[in-house]
Amino acid sequence: MAMASFRPPPLALLLAACLSALVLAVAHARTPRLEPTIRLPSQRAAGQEDDDSVGTRWAVLIAGSNGYYNYRHQADICHAYQIMKKGGLKDENIIVFMYDDIAHNPENPRPGVIINHPQGGDVYAGVPKDYTGKEVNVKNFFAVLLVTMGVLGSLVSIQNLPFLRFLSFIAFF
Repeated sequence: MAMASFRPPPLALLLAACLSALVLAVAHARTPRLEPTIRLPSQRAAGQEDDDSVGTRWAVLIAGSNGYYNYRHQADICHAYQIMKKGGLKDENIIVFMYDDIAHNPENPRPGVIINHPQGGDVYAGVPKDYTGKEVNVKNFFAVLLVTMGVLGSLVSIQNLPFLRFLSFIAFF
């Protein structure tokens, strides 16, 4: 049984490794540390409420595609709605644009149900559909963002202009 003889790595390789370690150490030392008062939302003190003094939080969720072959876009919007609702955003502050043509589509093996994971639960239940079908268009999207009233009569429009915070999630347009 022949034993391979040990050969030390070339000097250039050792120098490159040492130089890389030195660069990483310097970069780590120069990385600014977070202030102790900066916390993640999950680290909020018990009983401390979210500060809404700077305005109302709004979410505009848009699935601009239609047809069963684009199932994932509307499923993602419905899932995003469920996450925001669970996170405390009010229904009246979540504006949903979706064609709404997949839950009851003949190709859907679970009529009336939309899932976004093969073993997932129904994310469609309870989702308000503010703009559906042909109402899902650029004109109405800009109308919502620009706070114009009366574009579609009594449909959702944002009314408290002074301080707004937006989250817009677009699955596909």
